[in-house]
Amino acid sequence: MATCKKRDSAVTRARILSVAERLFAENGFDGTRVDDIAENAGVNKALIYYYFKSKDAILDALFTSAIQEVIQVIVSTYDDMQLQEDEIERIFDVLVDLIGRKKRIVAVMLMESLKASNEKPHLFKIADYFIGGEVETLEQLFKHKGHGVLTEQERKQMLVTEFFTGIMPMINYVVYSEHCQKHFGMTRQELRSHFLEAFKMTHVAYHMSYLKRHGVNEFPEGHINTE
Repeated sequence: MATCKKRDSAVTRARILSVAERLFAENGFDGTRVDDIAENAGVNKALIYYYFKSKDAILDALFTSAIQEVIQVIVSTYDDMQLQEDEIERIFDVLVDLIGRKKRIVAVMLMESLKASNEKPHLFKIADYFIGGEVETLEQLFKHKGHGVLTEQERKQMLVTEFFTGIMPMINYVVYSEHCQKHFGMTRQELRSHFLEAFKMTHVAYHMSYLKRHGVNEFPEGHINTE
């Protein structure tokens, strides 16, 4: 009996979160009331407050769940990394698929991050894990060539580059993909192909140029080599 109650409780909580995610994406966080969530989830408002203290708590639960899934995929992706030229697209697809599965909540994160009152946007937590994986990979390459760790200035440059040419373009690609297909008159595959080419010419090319400037011209197995 206790097991059934726990299962029912988990199902109800999951339904509330699923409905909230959809409504937040459609109407925005501020444009969605707890009453709207209750009505669409088929529960009374009191039950929502049984599971969550406030509407902010619902949003935080959605963000936490999304971030945990992102961490799991990123960790496994970087652990298995064997980045040769033909694997860049594979890694791209893995990360885009990950963001795509969480497209609605990522879109909400994007909107919430623009609020002046949001001092530490959840979006940056996801960015931290993406960026951390790449910076760690580059530091390993530096150590392999006897350069030691990145300097503080180099790390800052890397963080800015990763954020503005790496994670944010990928998030924007997923969030705006359908709109771009319509606006530019492209198929999904055409848009993917053109975006991937631009990504290689900017983000990947930056890494290669940076490494070569520092004398890292040979790459041990398991690291980027686009030549």
